[in-house]
Amino acid sequence: MTKLKLPQDVYVVDMKAFDSKLVVACNDKAIRCWNIHSFTSLKGIRIEPTSGEITSIAFSGDGGKLLAGTSPG
Repeated sequence: MTKLKLPQDVYVVDMKAFDSKLVVACNDKAIRCWNIHSFTSLKGIRIEPTSGEITSIAFSGDGGKLLAGTSPG
């Protein structure tokens, strides 16, 4: 079984899958995305909010957009 790697001391806050993408919101204020079939990281999909922590993520109904909820901070 292949494992998806996260940096040390980083844990998953929320996780969603759509089509061939697995998206993970982490406690380090980053959202990471992998291809489910190849377990490769998809580049260019890492975002970091300027304040607060990411508390949840969701795909739009058609999977074309990713929404992220953050806490005040």
